[in-house]
Amino acid sequence: MVMKILFWQLFFIFLLFTFALNVKAQNCKGSKSDNDFQAGCANLVNEINEFNTLKSIKGKVTALTGEAILSAIEVYEVSPTEKDLGAYDIVQNKSPIKKIETNVNGEFCLKKLPAGFYVLKIGSNSLSGFNCLWIKVELSKKGSKKSLEIELTPGI
Repeated sequence: MVMKILFWQLFFIFLLFTFALNVKAQNCKGSKSDNDFQAGCANLVNEINEFNTLKSIKGKVTALTGEAILSAIEVYEVSPTEKDLGAYDIVQNKSPIKKIETNVNGEFCLKKLPAGFYVLKIGSNSLSGFNCLWIKVELSKKGSKKSLEIELTPGI
């Protein structure tokens, strides 16, 4: 009887250990911070002016073809008096509070931002001719866990 109990205890420990190895935490590989690069933009202004309420800011940047784009993401704080302005208008005459670069798969995540309102300016980190996208984001504990799927359009 003792051997049977010991067997089942070891079996459950093995299952828990196996499960723990397969659980993946949010990965921020490639989302390196650097103030030397900036989001390069072609000639059109694309903006999303409704706030996306999220628990964390993470996602992937691709071209319309689905190909990953190495991109720069600039983060701007939004004050309460600016919340009704367009995303593009908010960032004019402001400096970003943070800049990150996607990894080669176009993936990114922003860590250590307090709850609040932000504008993300996303553009290619090269002279590839993509238009930038300005998007409003609210960071909140009550936000969605979804990732941002960002498609940059080619310039004209």
